[in-house]
Amino acid sequence: MNDPKNKLGQYAGLEQLSTQALEDLLQQDFAAGEDHSNPDLVMAIMEVMEQRTPQAAPAVDVDAAWNAFRAGKIAPRRALAVAAVVCVLVCLSILPVQGSSLLQNLVQWSDANFSFLSREPDGTEAVLRSPDYQQVEKTVSELTDRPVLPTWYPPGSSVVQVERHTVENGYYCVVVFSLNGEEFTLCVGIYDTVEDLPTRQYEKNKGPVEEYYANHISHYIMGNMERNTAVWRNGPTECSLHGFLSPDTLKRMIDSIYE
Repeated sequence: MNDPKNKLGQYAGLEQLSTQALEDLLQQDFAAGEDHSNPDLVMAIMEVMEQRTPQAAPAVDVDAAWNAFRAGKIAPRRALAVAAVVCVLVCLSILPVQGSSLLQNLVQWSDANFSFLSREPDGTEAVLRSPDYQQVEKTVSELTDRPVLPTWYPPGSSVVQVERHTVENGYYCVVVFSLNGEEFTLCVGIYDTVEDLPTRQYEKNKGPVEEYYANHISHYIMGNMERNTAVWRNGPTECSLHGFLSPDTLKRMIDSIYE
């Protein structure tokens, strides 16, 4: 990880960094693993953050903990683990709740062991890592150079099923996602020409349809029972999103297509 030393003294440059930058340095150190961890730098970061943040819990005596750690006769690999525990305890005592939750998701320990946790992919990351979804991406990229697929999905989304069909003069697929115990779908149709686009009808509730512009393209958002639907065309492609998604969520997904 980057080591912000300067002529004013070891790690004096830390005081000039924002709290967010300090948190980023901590995350880099955790991600680096024990072979590349820098306990002195971590403790220096903790001291700077402790000066900035009101303590909502009993303070951890950083110096005492660190001195006790150094005084003990501990094997090198075990020493790094203990140092990590000390750092985490300090973090949990001085960081805001959001930061504490982040650290709790990154580490776990018992009386005898400490370990870093592998973070499970969620939302957009989980979708984009899905082999089925990656196959859809590959096929779509081979058939058109137009932006078609969202690059953002609501947190908690995961791919449940993908149905792919080769139709006359085109390709059609349906991606089914799971989100908070419900499902939503993305439908993509890619055809040879605009004239080949089929005439589809979409069910809707009574009332007007909202026309939402993104990338100079009209996207039509409408309610359908308790669900919402977004439908749009881009050249010889026709796409739709449907499910228990709010209009704002649909708009964010649409915007991500063109980012």
